[in-house]
Amino acid sequence: MKFKAVLVDDERPSLRITKKILEETGSIQVVHEFTNPFEALTYLAQETPDIVFLDVEMPIQDGITTAQKLLEMHPHLPIVFITAFTDYAVEAFKLNAVDYLVKPIEVERVLESLKRIHVASEHSPVINSDLTVQTFGTFSVRAEGHDIHFRTRKAEEVLCYLIDSQGEYVSREHLADLFWGDFRGDNAIFNLNTTLYYIKKALSEYSARPLIESDRGRYRFCIEQVDCDFIEFESFSTRKEETAGEHLDHLVSAISLYKGEYLATNEYQWSRQRAIRFETIYIRMVKKAVQLMQDRVSEIELQNLLWEALTHVKADEELTYVLLVSLIRTGNLEQAQKLFEDYSVTCRDLFDHTPDQRFHDLFSS
Repeated sequence: MKFKAVLVDDERPSLRITKKILEETGSIQVVHEFTNPFEALTYLAQETPDIVFLDVEMPIQDGITTAQKLLEMHPHLPIVFITAFTDYAVEAFKLNAVDYLVKPIEVERVLESLKRIHVASEHSPVINSDLTVQTFGTFSVRAEGHDIHFRTRKAEEVLCYLIDSQGEYVSREHLADLFWGDFRGDNAIFNLNTTLYYIKKALSEYSARPLIESDRGRYRFCIEQVDCDFIEFESFSTRKEETAGEHLDHLVSAISLYKGEYLATNEYQWSRQRAIRFETIYIRMVKKAVQLMQDRVSEIELQNLLWEALTHVKADEELTYVLLVSLIRTGNLEQAQKLFEDYSVTCRDLFDHTPDQRFHDLFSS
């Protein structure tokens, strides 16, 4: 696998020579080259290569300043400086540059730089697996026990959408149209780029590798690098078990992930269909778990599961009935009466009817 590299040098002859040498290593693919550092920064606000080779002495904006701005966007992006002079070496390494190559550069010297990148990545103190994404109930991205906060609500929504896409690439045009469809000209793309910058900056403080990948104007969230509740929930929902006991264990684990409606506190219109689907799967899982719990667990365990489920799906007739039966069977008549009264109000307010006769029969027998 080759490193995808971006090369920035204000002198075209030098740019061509450097590109040739980099690609002679057999380990580098130069995906873009620039003579203007401002154009390079605009491109790199949208794309994330594996490495950037940056000339130090450029008249419009020197390489050190360009690197500082680049690291604000991508704090962990490896940068290798290239120059005809050694005067800037100290400043370069203050920026944690991977290496500092003096022209004329040689293939062997570039390979040494690549080895340093490997070593740096292996010893990175930040591990992406420490990140957890919660989408059920209140949305959150957590690392090391702390919530990661995003600068704007729009940044959080765009991130939610990319997470919802389950690792698939989404085009720049689709995102711009979905979130800034009423903006004119290039304003939508500008706002998208700014929003992606906010997302990347917030995540980069906790992640050694970029969690937002880009490829030819498309973006994806690296869902495989984090622990995400709805991904795990779906994997449980499709799992085939050998025994009823194993099935029950996995159902209970999946049910515990459901903390409320999918992205409930955010109320995004685009997430409604998936929210309805997950709620349907959740109810089905709970009902199956209730069946499997018969004669396997105590009444208390069954009741706890049902109480929790009814905080998320208050109007479910079958789950309410099963809980009422269990409460009455264990002598918890006051709790049963209160549950029945609450359910009656819910039926009246939501469906304009009263509970079925079988509910009334529970209290007359």
